[in-house]
Amino acid sequence: RSSVRNKFLFIFISIIIIPTLFTISVSYEVFVRELRSSYTSNNVALLNQLNKRLDDYFLLLGDYSLSVGINDTLSDLSSSQNWTLSEKKLKELTALFFQRKETNSILFYYPISKEAFVINKATVRYFQNADDIEQLEWYQESAERQNASRIRPTHHLTGYAPKYMFDRATPVFSVERSFTTYMGGKVYGVLCVNYETDVIENICRDMFSHESEQIVYLDSGGDYFYASGEQDSDIRKDIFQKMTVSGEREGAFEYVDAGHTKRLVVYCASDSTGNILYKSILSSEIYEKANSFRSTNLTITIFVFLIFVAMILALSNRIIKPLSALENTMKKVGDGDFNTTVPVVTTDEIGRISNAFNIMTARINGLINEKYRIQMISQMAQIKALQAQINPHFLYNTLQTIGSVSLKEGKKDLYN
Repeated sequence: RSSVRNKFLFIFISIIIIPTLFTISVSYEVFVRELRSSYTSNNVALLNQLNKRLDDYFLLLGDYSLSVGINDTLSDLSSSQNWTLSEKKLKELTALFFQRKETNSILFYYPISKEAFVINKATVRYFQNADDIEQLEWYQESAERQNASRIRPTHHLTGYAPKYMFDRATPVFSVERSFTTYMGGKVYGVLCVNYETDVIENICRDMFSHESEQIVYLDSGGDYFYASGEQDSDIRKDIFQKMTVSGEREGAFEYVDAGHTKRLVVYCASDSTGNILYKSILSSEIYEKANSFRSTNLTITIFVFLIFVAMILALSNRIIKPLSALENTMKKVGDGDFNTTVPVVTTDEIGRISNAFNIMTARINGLINEKYRIQMISQMAQIKALQAQINPHFLYNTLQTIGSVSLKEGKKDLYN
């Protein structure tokens, strides 16, 4: 059955609750977009700064490597005796080794004399007949570049003969460079300086703001220098492909892995080296603030809803209770009880209606009583008129007729 209370609740839900929920939903979506945009722009700026630091660091390492061969003069190169181990060259390489604490090892190879200098934490010496180094892939690539340096991404020092005593377990990245003569452009030396990757981790450490964040540093070909945490190589390759396909130097996109976990990937590429630095974070971590914002708004909305419902119930009860009393009284009046009245407890419209109803029923009751009184008087007058018509003569004639009929019927007792 329809009631004023239900109508109040319906109006309240239609006018306040539904628009409020819609506003919360829209504001949540807007807040999520703004949060993602803010996170992306801030981290792109930070990644650009970090890329610049790494570029400067690698440029510095390249300058260090250049100083090793730049002191070799034409007179040194003209005599084969000068290709043998010299105290001067050993001091240069040792100085380079101790120049940076992250230096893992150094190899300098003379292809003409087939001699090599090796300096690491286990040995400092040179080797004759070290032409096995020429079979290594990095050596062949460096010899082809001629006077150009290359930063080789993270790898392990495998493929070397045991006599060189390289640390095979520690991951390193390498600065590789070849040196050529001024005349003829012949390669007279190849240098490989290996650095431990901890330094890159230390440079990248300031970039972390959430536990779920991962930072990966790749070269232009997709090989990694550094990756925080554990990340599957297939995922890294997939993310690298998405970044290169976009054609943008910087940007962001959402990546969904095989386990349907969503991560926001923010990246930027170096203008000078082409190396790519990207940062990924669980989307749920970014949207945590938005979810908290939505939960707070929903909590406030529910609280306000309960307060309004309580107010509506109290208000409707204040209105409905006297209306119910009026309704019950009207039913009694409809059943003929005109002596009943509505209790008037307020002076508002409902109170005035109740008072007017009481006045109306009192008047109706008065009219009914007046009509009944008049009717009774009329009936009494009629009775008196009939009594006046019944006189003694009429009674005598009636009794005589009854007696005559009784004699004819032989009922003397009735006649007597």
